[in-house]
Amino acid sequence: MQGADGTPTMRIDLLVESAIVDATAPFGVNILSEEVGFVDRASRFTLVVDPLDGSANAAAGVPLACFSAALADGEQFVQALTVWLETGRRWEAVTRSSGPNRTTGASTVAGSAISMLRPHARNRDAWMAISDRAAKST
Repeated sequence: MQGADGTPTMRIDLLVESAIVDATAPFGVNILSEEVGFVDRASRFTLVVDPLDGSANAAAGVPLACFSAALADGEQFVQALTVWLETGRRWEAVTRSSGPNRTTGASTVAGSAISMLRPHARNRDAWMAISDRAAKST
């Protein structure tokens, strides 16, 4: 199989993503995920998720993998969660929260800090365009 992102699907990706899609079904939220793509459940809420960031690491037993997700209400992200799978350490962020984890408030790529691992041949131009517009600080 091939994921919605254009990369080969690993069995571990399918197992983790299927569990998330099934677990969110009772809540009726839309899902946007790496393997399945967009699951439209006609909700104003969309969960953007990378069920297993670092799939190859996880499959090989290398402890460098995490779960990450962000919840959007319409076009506004309102909550996010990242969990480091080896230790269970969590980072949570909520819109308008006074906690230590919050966004800069940037709403465009220009001037934003963006973390991108590497370009792939199929998306090199888009990757470079984003990289050229982003900056480490605003």
